[in-house]
Amino acid sequence: MLVSALARPTEDGYELITGHRRMAACAALGLETMPVIARKLADEEVVIAMVDNNLQREHLLPSEKAFAYKMKMEALTHQGKTSRQDGEKWSVEQISEAGNDSERHIHRYIRLTNLIPCILKRVDEGRIALTPAVELSYLNAQQQLG
Repeated sequence: MLVSALARPTEDGYELITGHRRMAACAALGLETMPVIARKLADEEVVIAMVDNNLQREHLLPSEKAFAYKMKMEALTHQGKTSRQDGEKWSVEQISEAGNDSERHIHRYIRLTNLIPCILKRVDEGRIALTPAVELSYLNAQQQLG
């Protein structure tokens, strides 16, 4: 499903939130305009919109998905859309309901953000599967190097 690009007003004009690839494609085709929806958005809403847009991409690396889920969870928490007691669980539940991954899978992806870069690269390359990578994420950086 193709959705219009999204922008928010700034003091200098507009900031494009989603649709950067479409804008580049339009420029490459010589088009000077493209459809954009402009909305006033708080910073947390911008993060959520960008993450949701990126999660719809067809080919997403595990690391991209991991950091996207983490960013969205943090934005939901900052927005106050979680309870104090079990905020992470509620955020993950909201993310799961809005997307295609289960809460358990989202938690596992977010764990990948604790991996050192060389191990995360191996996950992206398919050289380390998700389950062993999640287990490695519980080790500190020195232990991961070991």
